[in-house]
Amino acid sequence: MATELKPAVDDFWRARSRGEYFLAAYENRLSLDDAYRIQLALIERRVAAGERQIGWKVGLTSKAIQQQFGFHEPVFGCIQSFPSGHELPSNLIKPGFETEVCMRFASPLQGEVTPQQVMSALEGIHASFEIIETRGDLTRHIALALADNAQQH
Repeated sequence: MATELKPAVDDFWRARSRGEYFLAAYENRLSLDDAYRIQLALIERRVAAGERQIGWKVGLTSKAIQQQFGFHEPVFGCIQSFPSGHELPSNLIKPGFETEVCMRFASPLQGEVTPQQVMSALEGIHASFEIIETRGDLTRHIALALADNAQQH
């Protein structure tokens, strides 16, 4: 049975304001669909509160990394940008930094797409940094990690 969305989103939103991200009350209760529904609803609230979503992070894309984390498919989360010189908060939870490739598309891609459609839609490729926070045990609680925006800061 799917988790009721509104109460779950309210619970995660309130917990986030307290600095709690992997809610014990939801351990082993969320399907991946539930987790993504919660993530997307929380992104809407964050944007309404002034954050700026610029795209999506796709992670766990290689079989080796999936095996390392005990998961069988890629995951996604919302990303936001910060201007050069932006000072991150000092209270990041076990932060991690990775160099990444950021691809910007001029038009949306939906459904089954061909490599040629991807290349035609691609507007630019940029170097970027990914900043993550390890706010919980991703390998034991993947659904909670996804509800928590895949640990993206």
